[in-house]
Amino acid sequence: MRVETINSEFVNLNIDNVFNEHLCCIIRKKVAHAGIDAKRKWLYDRLKEGHVFRKLCADATVFIEYAPIETA
Repeated sequence: MRVETINSEFVNLNIDNVFNEHLCCIIRKKVAHAGIDAKRKWLYDRLKEGHVFRKLCADATVFIEYAPIETA
């Protein structure tokens, strides 16, 4: 698995790791929530359009995401 990093504290999701990385979702359950899987699928398609999802390397809700104006 290739992980694209800016430095050791942050990771950018990409089409190679979007299904394996923690998504920083506010939904916290022991059983997978359908909304998280839907977000992963949505992100997979948006990442191909230049969407950026950058998160802290931790199981925490610390992230930023943004898209190019042309696809926002």
